[in-house]
Amino acid sequence: ASLQCFPNAAWLPDGRILFTRTEPPPNEGSANFWELRIDPTKGTPIGDPTRLTQWADSCVIGVDAPPDGSHLSFLKQRRQSDIYLGELRNNGDRLESVHRLTFDDRDDFGTAWTHDSRAIYFASNRHGTSDIFRQAIDSQTAEAVVQGPGSERTPRLTPDGQSLLYEAHPAGLNSAPARLMRMPLAGGTPELVLEQDEIAGFGILGLGGTTGSNPSWEDATGACCHPDATCSVTLEAGCLSPGF
Repeated sequence: ASLQCFPNAAWLPDGRILFTRTEPPPNEGSANFWELRIDPTKGTPIGDPTRLTQWADSCVIGVDAPPDGSHLSFLKQRRQSDIYLGELRNNGDRLESVHRLTFDDRDDFGTAWTHDSRAIYFASNRHGTSDIFRQAIDSQTAEAVVQGPGSERTPRLTPDGQSLLYEAHPAGLNSAPARLMRMPLAGGTPELVLEQDEIAGFGILGLGGTTGSNPSWEDATGACCHPDATCSVTLEAGCLSPGF
């Protein structure tokens, strides 16, 4: 889990291309300017790119240069994701008592509640790569649940509350293959559910309801596969059934 920087570039009149390059993990939330010289007659690179800046905590967006190439304008941006909690009042129309739950200086992404609504599962890169943690809502300390050399993220509790589903990228953030894993919360070794080049949509399910329930899941055709129903849709159809 990390807020990644988007690439930006400007082609200057003297043939240079100034572009941003995202830093490797665990610093993918930072980017720096690089320079590449281009042969004006052939349109091919001259030599290797040269690094121009040494920033450690910023992204760069909106890169632009005037026609004479005398100046460069850009927005230097620092971003960080944290988890906040609040109480819904007045039938959900008002949010009160908002307070911060995670206090580290890295990115934290909450995606699942425990069934008793007393703790949150989330992904964080506080130890370098993205790992999965659990933190009680009345605590400032998180416990590691899944850790590894690659990237583990998007934890989701199964409807029966017995296992945790999560997305794993053994070779690093957004790398292939992507794996959907299941880990028994009572203890045991994580099990492989499926492996493919990309797992799309698993991360957009959100936190679920106020009681920690999971929302409906859909198969590849858009048919609803609700965790509270008896569902027989197979993995090949792209639906996560209550059997997990």
